[in-house]
Order: sequence, then C-alpha cells, then structure tokens
Amino acid sequence: MTTRVRARAVFRGVACVLTVASAACTPRLSPLAGAPVPTSKLPRASVAPGHHKLVFNWELDDREMSGRGDGAAQIAAPDSARLDFFLAGGYGGGAAILIDGGVQTPPNVTGGDMIRRLIPPPPLL
Repeated sequence: MTTRVRARAVFRGVACVLTVASAACTPRLSPLAGAPVPTSKLPRASVAPGHHKLVFNWELDDREMSGRGDGAAQIAAPDSARLDFFLAGGYGGGAAILIDGGVQTPPNVTGGDMIRRLIPPPPLL
C-alpha cells in the first residue's frame, strides 16, 4: 500500500468514527410541559369599529435589501386600512391599501412591488 492510499483509509476511518460519535451524542428532545391556555385568556386582536390612526416604526432585513423608517396605518375598522411607509432619511416611501382581505397598491404611489414585501399577509393584519 502506498502512503496516499493508507492516508485515505485512515481519513475514512476517522470520518466514520466521528459520524457515529456525533449521532450518539445528539441530545434527545423531550415533550413540552404545560397545559393549553383557554382562548378567554388570550389577548384580543380586534380594533373597535370606526376610524383610527396608528403610527409605527418598521425595519426590513432580508437577503436582497435592508431598510427602516416610519409608517402610519389609517384604519377604517372592521375591513379596510391604508398603510403608508416612509424610508428613513426621506429617500422614498410608498403605500398599500387593505380592502376586505385583499392588498392593493395605488397606481400613483411609488414603491409598487417593493411595498408588498413590507406588509405582512392580510390575515395577520
């Protein structure tokens, strides 16, 4: 056997031993303890009927871009809202409208498809 073949055999043996050892040392997960919480104790996620305005800060950080800024939600409960986003530093902004479970971007507002990345899915709104 040459030294190169012997080195490969040793490397494969060490790799097998490490694989078996790491599988044996993997911690086992135990089931979560506790009891389900009754729905009466969960916080309510409803807004009183009428018109409301919420001001918020937002931040987006994903693989393609990152940004942050201010925003405002003008809510006409129970079924519609307008979300305005302003990029920090005054470099841009955009808007989206939620009407009866569907999200639309106004054609005359800049931002277009980029704004859709900033807003959560309609059920979360």
